[in-house]
Amino acid sequence: MVIKEAVFFDRDGVLNRPFIRNKKPYAPLKFEDFYIYKDVESCVKKLVINNFLIFVITNQPDVGNGLIKKSELLKMHAKLNNLIKIEKIYTCTHSQDDLCECRKPNPFFLLEAKKCYNICFKRSYFVGDRYSDMLTSKQVNCNSIFIDRKYKETPHMDYVHFVKGIKEATKYILRGKND
Repeated sequence: MVIKEAVFFDRDGVLNRPFIRNKKPYAPLKFEDFYIYKDVESCVKKLVINNFLIFVITNQPDVGNGLIKKSELLKMHAKLNNLIKIEKIYTCTHSQDDLCECRKPNPFFLLEAKKCYNICFKRSYFVGDRYSDMLTSKQVNCNSIFIDRKYKETPHMDYVHFVKGIKEATKYILRGKND
């Protein structure tokens, strides 16, 4: 079986614009507010052309907390799927209090993707904007790329490559592939 390379993306703050309150990010609760960043489509196309599988791994506790209906969330994900080629969107919809195994920073969905798609983590990347994304990536030795949105919660992470956005992350990934 062929070993594959992948790019795992967090959703809010990486692929789409979150709402910022007190320097902390929050997911949109309505489809009308789900704005995908302009560079996402072209960047993901470049990654796909270079044989990366694309995954989204996202915590969406607002579903479990009753703030958004699952049908609204699925409309957002359909919009993403129509714009870019995604192998799978892995979504934890549990409340933060549920202590489930699929909520980041647990690497549950990364391990699921590895098992189902035969992915090599050492040749793959996780692009996120939260500390929990980087912890998830670190647990499986996947290359971590942090989009620094200057949130209030961001601690020091010396195992991470820092970038300003998806365009810079894509350049970094493709540079590594061509080395």
